Amino acid sequence: EDGHGSLAHVEVVPTPQIEEREKELLTMAREWMPRLPGERIDVLVVDAIGKDVSGIGADTNVVNRYYGQNLDFLPRIQRLIVRGLTPATEGNATGIGLFDVALRRVIERIDYASTYMNVVTAKTPEGARLPIAVDNDRQALLVALACCLRTEPETARIARITDTKHIEEFWASGPLWPELLATGRVELLGELAPIAFDRAGMFSVT
Repeated sequence: EDGHGSLAHVEVVPTPQIEEREKELLTMAREWMPRLPGERIDVLVVDAIGKDVSGIGADTNVVNRYYGQNLDFLPRIQRLIVRGLTPATEGNATGIGLFDVALRRVIERIDYASTYMNVVTAKTPEGARLPIAVDNDRQALLVALACCLRTEPETARIARITDTKHIEEFWASGPLWPELLATGRVELLGELAPIAFDRAGMFSVT
């Protein structure tokens, strides 16, 4: 399976070669895991999490974090913001504990019964821990940036994705552009512009 969840490789391995070939196939599978390009992101904004995206709401290979620990992948990500729950998750917010900051509307949509049942069954109560709740996107960015180490707002490396299942296109702040372009894996789809907010402090581009 590739990073898009599609069948990518099928192979029949003779019994005597299974142990050795499995190591090679594992390396191949890891290379195909969905990941954002680059080496470091200060703040990653995720528009939505949900059970239809991942069993724990967000793919840990993309957010580079599992409960209480950062994973040994690139890019390193300092802080995570979640903006919403997918309609299909029906309030199950399993995995919200991965995030540092959440919009208050996310907290208000949580179905605690299904969320608690999920995390208890999975033996991961950390998945239901609540992040700092704020009213809008502007506040979320300010709080997340304030929680970053050695980061100034003017030079912050910020990225925004729809969800961890759809990372083919994403927003990135100017300080990230040189590094992203240097990977040879990124094509610019628009011009650099300031992050725009509406009167309610929400992103004006949705």
